Amino acid sequence: MTNSPKYKKWTPVDSIPKRMFCEAIHDDYEGFRILLKGEDPTSPMLRLKFDSVLLYRNIDEGAMLKTLDSIKDREIFPLYIVHNSKWIEWFHEESHNMFIGNEIVHYSIMTPDDVIDILSENPPNVEWLNR
Repeated sequence: MTNSPKYKKWTPVDSIPKRMFCEAIHDDYEGFRILLKGEDPTSPMLRLKFDSVLLYRNIDEGAMLKTLDSIKDREIFPLYIVHNSKWIEWFHEESHNMFIGNEIVHYSIMTPDDVIDILSENPPNVEWLNR
């Protein structure tokens, strides 16, 4: 892959605040879920529910400085889809290209404390809770 990764703002629902914090990550029999909340204690919770994921990681944002520095035109926002993802390229190599031809999307969630990356073949169900 010769092109560098491109982080494109992803707005699956309306009224997403520019800064959100990860309240919880669940990976169990109900699927993979991430709960995000804005800075205001009264703000509603945003739930991203994936029925299945191929891979995910959660890294302290302070350990992702090289990646964050490389995203020169990145707007402050919590949700992105990564095009030309090197992580997808690594996943194909690691899986001996078992998933080549499948449409895999790299979702990236950036909070003030975490960078959460998910590879999935299916989009998540995204909804506001307690709104």
